[in-house]
Amino acid sequence: MTKITMLFAFLITGLCASAQLDKGTWLVGGNGNFSAANGETISNGGIQKSTYLNISLSPDIGYFIEDKFAIGLKPSLTYLKADYGQLVDEGIPVAGGGYSHIMWFDIGPFLRYYFLPIENRINFFAEGNYSHGIANTNPGKGKRYSYSIDAGPVAYFNTSVGIEVTVGYHISKSTTYGLNSSNDDYTSKKSSFQIGIGLQVHLEK
Repeated sequence: MTKITMLFAFLITGLCASAQLDKGTWLVGGNGNFSAANGETISNGGIQKSTYLNISLSPDIGYFIEDKFAIGLKPSLTYLKADYGQLVDEGIPVAGGGYSHIMWFDIGPFLRYYFLPIENRINFFAEGNYSHGIANTNPGKGKRYSYSIDAGPVAYFNTSVGIEVTVGYHISKSTTYGLNSSNDDYTSKKSSFQIGIGLQVHLEK
C-alpha cells in the first residue's frame, strides 16, 4: 500500500509541476521534423520543377536572459531526398529528370518566448531562428540560408522535463556546385510547412 501511495503522489506531483522558465535557467533539448515541398530550380539550361522530402534532427541549447525569454544556438542534421522533373527551356523539354540524396549540416541562433505564466504545467511558445548550412553532395558541394518560425504547446512532466509539438513555416535558399561538372551550379528556393516533436530539459544554474 505504501508503494502505491508513493507512486500516486509522484504522478500527482508531476502533473501539477511547472517548468523552470526563470531568468538564469538553461534550456537543453531538441526536436525532429518532417516536411515535404515543391520547388523550382533555375540554371543556365532552363527551369526544373522538383519535389523534396526532408527529415531533420535539431538539438539546441539556450539560456533565459529574462523570465520566459530564451536565446540560444541550434545545430541540425538534415537528410534531403529530391526528385527532379524534366528541365524545360521556354516550354521545351531539354533534359530528363533524376534524383539526389544530400546530407546538410546547419547551425544558427534562435529566439524563444513562452506566453503563459511560469507556473502553468502546459504552456505555449513561439520560436524564430536563422541558420547557415553546408553540404557535401559527393560529387559537389552546397550552401544554404534558412529562416523558420515555429509555435506550439509544451507539457511538463516535472520542473525540468517537457515534451513539445510544433507547427512551423520554413523558407530556404540553397546553391549546389559541381554536381556533374565545375560549371553545373543550381539555385533553389523552397518554402514549406513542417511539424515537429521535441523534448526540452530546463536546468537551473
